[in-house]
Amino acid sequence: MNIFFDTSALVKFFHEEPGTEKVTDLINNPGNNIFVSDLARLEFVSALYRRYRNNEIDEQSSVFTFEKFGLRQVDPQEY
Repeated sequence: MNIFFDTSALVKFFHEEPGTEKVTDLINNPGNNIFVSDLARLEFVSALYRRYRNNEIDEQSSVFTFEKFGLRQVDPQEY
């Protein structure tokens, strides 16, 4: 099955919250093709940094998530 994920679904996969189990099951099902828009990727980065700034996740978790999502982490102080 083709599944298109928005940002909220991506966040659920990388951060434990209501709906995480369902999203994880969909992603881990080998019969599913998961698609994510470029906009969702950008929004995901923003959501991840917000959770880090609000101390909802620690630096190690944010680095791990960026690496798993295939993103390069940027120091927000640079901008």
